[in-house]
Amino acid sequence: MSNSPAQRYARLLQEVRRHDHLYYVQAQPEISDAAYDRLYRELVDLETAHPKLADENSPTRKVGGAPLDSFRTVAHAVRMQSLNNTYSEQELTEFLDRVEKNLHGQAAEFAIEPKVDGLAVSIRYENGHLTLGLTRGDGEKGDDITENLKENEGTRLKSDGERGCSMQQRKCVRRPSGHAAHGPLRMRGFV
Repeated sequence: MSNSPAQRYARLLQEVRRHDHLYYVQAQPEISDAAYDRLYRELVDLETAHPKLADENSPTRKVGGAPLDSFRTVAHAVRMQSLNNTYSEQELTEFLDRVEKNLHGQAAEFAIEPKVDGLAVSIRYENGHLTLGLTRGDGEKGDDITENLKENEGTRLKSDGERGCSMQQRKCVRRPSGHAAHGPLRMRGFV
């Protein structure tokens, strides 16, 4: 007996929300990124094929997780977006077609790197010194992790600029085996 699109959508919505909570709030993911991405993609496909089913609070309409209560929440100066991923040649071709169309004949160059799990952060420097570091959070506001970033050896504490500047980057760590860490970044003080 097959499920109706509405039944499948309701189950997927519940499952993706559960995995989001495990990943973003509890920092204890139960499934691989690839397995999550398959569920998420199916949710997107159902919303595309059946727009009337789409829940206004669907995980597909959010950038990341809600900021945690254990950190001070701060609004981003500029909204932080999330990267998309692809697992098929067709999706890659569609992406390249969109880029080509939007460049109006200009050349494009790409750098392709293996996916690395980590924490997307926004870092603010004022008068050459790191003054604020935020997680992506929900894209509008994030957790203030400034002190944690200062303890991370890969974070520059000073910038070359005299004025203020902001940057967005991904902070990552590797397990002793050399494999990228899964789940939210576990820097000193996070969990």
